[in-house]
Amino acid sequence: MKRFFILLYMMSCALLNIQASDPIDFVPHPKNEQGQGNRVPALLPTADYEDNIINVYVPYDIEDMQIVIKDEQGGEIFSALIPSVSIQYSIILSEDESADKHSIELYFNGWHLIGYFLNLIDL
Repeated sequence: MKRFFILLYMMSCALLNIQASDPIDFVPHPKNEQGQGNRVPALLPTADYEDNIINVYVPYDIEDMQIVIKDEQGGEIFSALIPSVSIQYSIILSEDESADKHSIELYFNGWHLIGYFLNLIDL
């Protein structure tokens, strides 16, 4: 019986320590660079945000992806042109950012995607 309670205690501690990252949902810009309107490709990049780290995951290799992160006033916090992204690209934001809400924009192969996330450390 003592082993059962120890096992139960260890499992509850493990579950409490697991902290899932916040997914960032991307939507296509109303009119992307090639004028394709709202046409959506079959596979879109995804991203998540946890502890000032943004991970961008791509379903296929993408060359020349531009990533722009803005605060809620529209000021650029991060901007980079990544020559090649194959599985994941991570961005570490500084902890002294004062904005609560951020946007991330991805530009690749004529597509312009926008996603929003909250800086939960400042809340």
